[in-house]
Amino acid sequence: MKDDVRRGLVYVAMCSDESIKVVCKSEPFKDFLLANEFTFEPLPQFYEEVFGDVKGMYFVRRAINEDERVAVLDRLRNAGIPFSGGKAWSPQDVFEALRDSGKLNGTYLALDWMGDGAFELVVK
Repeated sequence: MKDDVRRGLVYVAMCSDESIKVVCKSEPFKDFLLANEFTFEPLPQFYEEVFGDVKGMYFVRRAINEDERVAVLDRLRNAGIPFSGGKAWSPQDVFEALRDSGKLNGTYLALDWMGDGAFELVVK
């Protein structure tokens, strides 16, 4: 499973008040996500231009309150799934805000985009 992380086959792509979205092309992680009440949803068409075949990639956990969101993010982090960086309120920003408020603690694996599909994994 760690190899799937290193290859960028799984990462938290979005985290909002309404849902947590994980991009996943890893069979072992798909099983983990489904066991944690995520559901499969097709990715929007524009992702296909970047990733090619996007079937089976997008898993969503919807309509969760803050306590559930904290618990789910903690489970994702403990499973070794990286949190994507990016513009305003990326999954990394959400994790760090919850950590700063004392609702989460410890480090997490960050996936920092470098451009042209390249990324770097960093412990933060």
